[in-house]
Amino acid sequence: MSKSSSARWLLLGQIGCLTGFFFLTALVVWHGKQPFGFDVAVSQTVQMVSFPGLEMGMQAISLPGNYILGACFLVLMGMIVLARLGQPIAVRALLFSAGLGYSLNTVVKLVMLRPRPTSVQVRTLVHEASTSFPSGHVMHYVTFYGFAAFLACRLLPPSKLRSLLVSFFVLLVVTVGFSRIFLGAHWVSDVVAGYFFGAFWLLVSMACYDRWNKVDSLSVSHPNTNITLQSEQSSVNM
Repeated sequence: MSKSSSARWLLLGQIGCLTGFFFLTALVVWHGKQPFGFDVAVSQTVQMVSFPGLEMGMQAISLPGNYILGACFLVLMGMIVLARLGQPIAVRALLFSAGLGYSLNTVVKLVMLRPRPTSVQVRTLVHEASTSFPSGHVMHYVTFYGFAAFLACRLLPPSKLRSLLVSFFVLLVVTVGFSRIFLGAHWVSDVVAGYFFGAFWLLVSMACYDRWNKVDSLSVSHPNTNITLQSEQSSVNM
């Protein structure tokens, strides 16, 4: 796939994800921010699933996103690893994706103020203080672990290590939505909104990473360009 074609698909993906997020947000507002009928039905159906170790597994999947300090620590560790690998642009892009993504999610939550599921409606196995829409866990996993998978594909040569890392990151992103519904922390509409908004910001971050790399490669290829331009500007001013 050519670079222009790749950029076009990234843009279409961003538009599609943002459209889906705004559409779902409008529906939630129109419905008075209360759960839809399908929200309750999906939660009750998911919570009917039961086998040994399932609840523990769902708790474990959600654990990395339960505490802001823990989530920040993991992002910081990722940035340190990338810095030691000599990837300053990847460090900046990871912070842009996960850090700013978390901030955007917080702002939307404060604007929406949608209540979380209650024990009257579903079985609540966790108790969160923040509001519900969109799911912070889902958006953080998409923007952090999703971007980590993207970086692994870009920076590591094909190998078993790369396959294992990408599979692990993708597994976390895919399963966290089910986990949040099973634990009674979110409605399915919160989760879908988190995937939409998270995917939008992930695609924006991927585009920024490619753009920053392109600018950096041009500056390396033409190191005297800025000096020449500055000299020309000085001559004109004189």
